[in-house]
Amino acid sequence: MSAYLIIIRNAVAESASYRLNQIVSFLTISLPLVFAVFLWKTVFNQVDEITNFDLPSTLTYYLLVVLLQDILYSGVKWEIVDDIHSGGLTKWLTKPISYLWMQVSVRIGTNIPYFLVAFILGSVFVFLNLNRLVWTTEPIRWLMFLAAIIMAFFLAFFLSFGFSLVAFWTQDTSGIEFAISIFLPLLSGQILPITFFPKEFQAILVYLPWRYTLDFPIQVYLGTLSSVQIGTGFTVEFLWLVALYFIAKTLWKNGLNIYQAVGG
Repeated sequence: MSAYLIIIRNAVAESASYRLNQIVSFLTISLPLVFAVFLWKTVFNQVDEITNFDLPSTLTYYLLVVLLQDILYSGVKWEIVDDIHSGGLTKWLTKPISYLWMQVSVRIGTNIPYFLVAFILGSVFVFLNLNRLVWTTEPIRWLMFLAAIIMAFFLAFFLSFGFSLVAFWTQDTSGIEFAISIFLPLLSGQILPITFFPKEFQAILVYLPWRYTLDFPIQVYLGTLSSVQIGTGFTVEFLWLVALYFIAKTLWKNGLNIYQAVGG
């Protein structure tokens, strides 16, 4: 069995052993969904549509945000920071595997049990709001949604990996994490769909990578974007994916030189 498959299997087993934590974590991040339901039902009692969003598509948007935001999180990964600062990175440098792809495998394995818990608990919300959600039977939309999610996963990972590698140059990455916690919900569409923002703000956000970690895949599923917007979105997402991969590799190479120079 491939070393990376073994890592995924072990990460699944370890993550699955913390089922209660996963349930509590999901319920915690899903609490805003309850308030969103009441808020948007009130709003759509006054209007029929906001920038291609009606009540069902808005509720579906926020449900998918809850299901996906933890899996597609792009902030600092503290395990990487700890490996760098504690010297634990050394043991991985002696193994015949890539540290970057090892971390990808760990994230995949860790997220599988979480997603299953989120899916089960999210099904309760779906059952209670069945007639208020958007369901699509279009295979092409499901395929585009799946492609956007896979790309978003790697995009979020390379952002997270890059932010975490700053630990090579500083002993404290809490400032970066604090800044991310403030701006990420806004830039990714966690608070509001990007199309709800003023046109001038949208024009900036559609060319930043964070929009493609959450808002774009969800809007692809909902069908709220035009064919041109979807084509442009996939192009921008792919370019960011390539760019961030090489940025992460460069940070890793330069950071590793510093780490080895000080006897890490």
